[in-house]
This record gives sequence, structure tokens and C-alpha cells, in this order.
Amino acid sequence: MLFGRVTDFNVRGNLRAPTAPSKNQNPYFLEGFEELDKLISVDFLQGLPQIYKNNTGVSDVPEGTKLDTDLYMVHIIPHAATITLHNPYVDFTNAQSVSTKRCLDAAQSILAAYYTLSATSLDLSRLHPFVTICWYLAAVVQIQLCKYSIEIGDVEREATVWGEINVLRFAMMDYGHRSPVGGEASARVDA
Repeated sequence: MLFGRVTDFNVRGNLRAPTAPSKNQNPYFLEGFEELDKLISVDFLQGLPQIYKNNTGVSDVPEGTKLDTDLYMVHIIPHAATITLHNPYVDFTNAQSVSTKRCLDAAQSILAAYYTLSATSLDLSRLHPFVTICWYLAAVVQIQLCKYSIEIGDVEREATVWGEINVLRFAMMDYGHRSPVGGEASARVDA
């Protein structure tokens, strides 16, 4: 539902706009953008009951590590929605770009959630297939950052970002062994 509100907003906005969204455009001037941004970037996760706010779905219990797949998705879908909402406005040349910061933070949050999960021996195939879309969206942001790092000659950041892209790509490929959606997402990253 949360992700759907973002895609609906983007589709409706693209149908009404005379031109495609631009990185030079301030999306906060678009009707409804600020409210939707606040919902997905702040309010949704803050509105969770206290018991779930700091529980990302991966927890240690006496029997081993436990995975609540629904709770895991609850914590990463808002980040995927943030990337979907802000990505058309990303401008790495503008250090003040809120959209760029939101996308970078969201991609890092998705990566952090994956790192937490991958540090366990849990079976990733138990995750909802939509997880691959979340990983893919984070990879898209990282690819854009890598391209920018190459353009400005930041070799160190380029190497770090390539590593993060590969982490996400391998996660999608691994999931793809169990579900075609993972392989498809991985192939789009490779393209």
C-alpha cells in the first residue's frame, strides 16, 4: 500500500506534467510531494508500535536466529518507496539536494538490512519476492553514485560503491536460484 501510493503519485504526476521530471526541479513544489515524502521517510516507521520500531525482523533467540519476513519487509519497503519517489530528482553535483540525500540514505538502509540478514544462516528464499525489487532499487542508486564517482575521478568511493553494487547483485542472483524474480532483477543490474 505504501509503495503503491508512491507509484500512483509518480504516474499521476507524469501524466499531468508537460515534461519529464528533472534533477534541476525541486520536487517539494509539486502538489502532494512533501506530504508523501514525510509519510514514507519519517511517519511510517515512527508510527510502528514500539515493540516493532527497533526490531527489523531478524532477531537472536535461544534456539538460534529468527526471521519475521513480514517485519523485515515493513522496515525496507519505505526505503524502496523513498528511492522511487526521489530518484528522478537525484543530482550528485548538488550537495544540498534533499532527493540525493534521501536516495543515498535509503540505499544504505536497504544494504544495512541485507548485511544484518546475510550475517545469519537464515534461508533467504523465505523472504517475499518483493525484496528483490528493494535490492534492485538500492542498486540503481549505487550505480548512479558509482557513475558519478567515475566522472569526478573518486577512485576510492568508486571501489566501495562497486562492492556494494556487487553485494546487492549477488543477493538478487542468490534469490534467483529459488525464484525467477531474483534472476530478472539481477539481470537488470547487469544491463
